[in-house]
Amino acid sequence: MKTSITHGHGFLMKTKFSRTLEYHFELIDLRNMLTMRVLLVTVAVVTCTEGLNVKLKGTLESSLKSQNTVNILVSFGSSETVLNSLNSKSFLNRNERLNGVKSILSAQAVKIQKPVLEFLSSKKLATSYKSFWILNIIAVENADQDLIDTLSNFEEVEEIWEDEIVYLNQPMKSNKVVKRLGQDFGPEWGINAIRAPQAWFQGYNGSGIIIGSVDTGARGTHEAIQHAFVGKYGWYDPHESTKTKTPTDTNGHGTHTIGTMIGTNGIGVAPGAKWMSCRAFLGNTAELSIILSCFQFMFCPFDVDGTNSDCTKAPHIVNNSWGSGGANGVTLYNVAIRALHAVGIIPVWASGNEGKNGCNSTKSPGDGNVLSIGSVGQSDSVSYFSGIGPGGFSMLYGTKPDLVAPGEDTLSAGVGSDNFYIKYNGTSMATPHVSGAIAILLQKNPNLTYDEIRKVLIAGADPAQGPGLNCGGIPESTVPNHAYGHGRINTLQSLTLIPDNEDTSDSTDKDCKDEKCKGSSASTQLVPTMMISLLIFKLLHSVIIL
Repeated sequence: MKTSITHGHGFLMKTKFSRTLEYHFELIDLRNMLTMRVLLVTVAVVTCTEGLNVKLKGTLESSLKSQNTVNILVSFGSSETVLNSLNSKSFLNRNERLNGVKSILSAQAVKIQKPVLEFLSSKKLATSYKSFWILNIIAVENADQDLIDTLSNFEEVEEIWEDEIVYLNQPMKSNKVVKRLGQDFGPEWGINAIRAPQAWFQGYNGSGIIIGSVDTGARGTHEAIQHAFVGKYGWYDPHESTKTKTPTDTNGHGTHTIGTMIGTNGIGVAPGAKWMSCRAFLGNTAELSIILSCFQFMFCPFDVDGTNSDCTKAPHIVNNSWGSGGANGVTLYNVAIRALHAVGIIPVWASGNEGKNGCNSTKSPGDGNVLSIGSVGQSDSVSYFSGIGPGGFSMLYGTKPDLVAPGEDTLSAGVGSDNFYIKYNGTSMATPHVSGAIAILLQKNPNLTYDEIRKVLIAGADPAQGPGLNCGGIPESTVPNHAYGHGRINTLQSLTLIPDNEDTSDSTDKDCKDEKCKGSSASTQLVPTMMISLLIFKLLHSVIIL
């Protein structure tokens, strides 16, 4: 495009008045030139961005350039609004809340996903797809560019992501130990370090509490964990290639973490609690769509055939010893985590094993609105591998990890045989220590909320020792910090901060009209008592640090 700009300087006499007019016209000319350049730049930008699809997120576009088809997640983005609306709703008890929230999320997903599901069904595409209500997403396998473009044209579709690969926090093996049936080594060092046996002595071992495991599965016949399997509604294998009907684990990671949570023979923190499991990982990786299948199962369990769901069978806690590989600040998990919070399921996550990389090595979802757990050894020093913050959401959720727990030389159940035991190192081993400790706290008062559990764990924590870093501008002499959070958990000290629960009935939401009202009268009694204890603890803690 050629543009001519005519200069209108028709004055011969350079009077003051004429010079003023000339200056005035020069300004007009300059403004016209700048306007034209802006228009040209705008046209160029539009031309360059033409063809880009703003609904395609993350690595999807780059993956489509290197491969013909991609597994995708089609997001409809309304779950956040639905979850926000729950703040104004009240439920009589936990069971009603579980059923009610699931019904609301399901109805929303059915309504909004309908046009896309009808399209996918009518086209008889050579691909499979699955609808998820917990995140209002449809997972589609082997989608090509044409299909992705068509799906993005639906006004209901908000974003399209590649189905992300999720990684186990792969532990480092220490050594294996084979024990005979009936032998008991006594409590392992990590169990003693967090003072779980003293809680048992007071009658609290996790009885009545269910812990969910999203991991590699479980060797359900192992002598240390077989007693605590919940049975029906306690197992799900979402993989089409396996679909096992009974608890199975060919990796060992899941069995080991379950043993640390509830195992007998001295390996478990809460041997009175029960466990259930979703087999997310066949090896060391899983797709996010498989993880979402496990989240839905934990939210509203069903039988081994994937039918006859019963939300009242949901666990109180979900242990997650895995992460998103090298990334933090990953937003895809946030809504699913919010859904777990909405029904009172406490998410516990490993901070990851990338601590050797220093600051900002805590990975998602361990940097989100979850209890993020790092690892310490027997001297309460942070393990060299333990993920360190700040994470991608530090402005929202503060320092990560939140706490640390024993994660070195952790002896627990193995998959070699029903009396096989092995030692592992990793934040994967630290995390189930915390999940077991929470089960003990919930036994004393099942109505405690996530926020209340987090506060008593923090208030009861013991000092830890960091690697000497200054991450996120926070020195390790300041508590909390990004190396060990608020300290190493102490189950007994946290237990003493919880008042005796006079009413353990499912009355968590009775007469609850305010969005901040999330517990029974028994749980709300915790707040003033705990705040006083927390103040005393912080004063003592600051003296110890100095």
